[in-house]
Amino acid sequence: MSNPLDDILERCVIVLLGNFNPAILQPEWFLKHSFLPSEEIEGLLAEPSVKEIPEIGLRLEYGQAFSVSNDHAFVNFKSFTMKALRNRFEILSKNKDSFSLISSFVSKLFSILEETPLKSYGINFNEHYKFSESYDETFARFFAKSDNLHGFFGEDLTCGCKLITEKVGAIFTLTLQPSERLKDGVFIKANFHYDISDGGGRVLVSNFRENFRLTTDFFKTTIIENFDPVTEYLSRNGELKQCNL
Repeated sequence: MSNPLDDILERCVIVLLGNFNPAILQPEWFLKHSFLPSEEIEGLLAEPSVKEIPEIGLRLEYGQAFSVSNDHAFVNFKSFTMKALRNRFEILSKNKDSFSLISSFVSKLFSILEETPLKSYGINFNEHYKFSESYDETFARFFAKSDNLHGFFGEDLTCGCKLITEKVGAIFTLTLQPSERLKDGVFIKANFHYDISDGGGRVLVSNFRENFRLTTDFFKTTIIENFDPVTEYLSRNGELKQCNL
């Protein structure tokens, strides 16, 4: 039986800050070192495709799923997207089924690139939810809108918040605000920030998988314990789904 907690989490963005060499992040290099299953890389090396619509004289060119230069790298794998600049490296998951894959990928990648100078990394979860209560009711259970705020901004006031504390060995920032995608829904963003002052890639490899597991579990548990049961959530493709808890 699937765990209903898994249904409330769809997206994850991993951000690393440091000094990177985007030029080496070629599909052939990923294939050579077996960072990922071969099906994740299939199609990356195909030539750009062309589609012509003669009825209207239109010619469409579809580029490759990657672009690599000395200053940037973009690779659209089957299950996630990787972006790299000289000072920033990002992994964007496409669905929760890729979480184990991206955790393994980051660890394997920087076990090869262990000399990479890294400053810090962040694990981010960004979700839009529909709860059994309205956004204002959700917000009011944690914070009160003071008379001063109403007096200055008016009665039709909607508030958000940002909370910063330490959890699971990270600086944890939780943002709560109205959803722009769901009527009266809630947008929740969780950022777990880890500093890497010494050790670079070696420090990342030694603790990343465990920290990824801890942050994922903490975020899911936080939603269940501190908010009303999730009645609906917005999946990656924009469809509303039921989440029975």
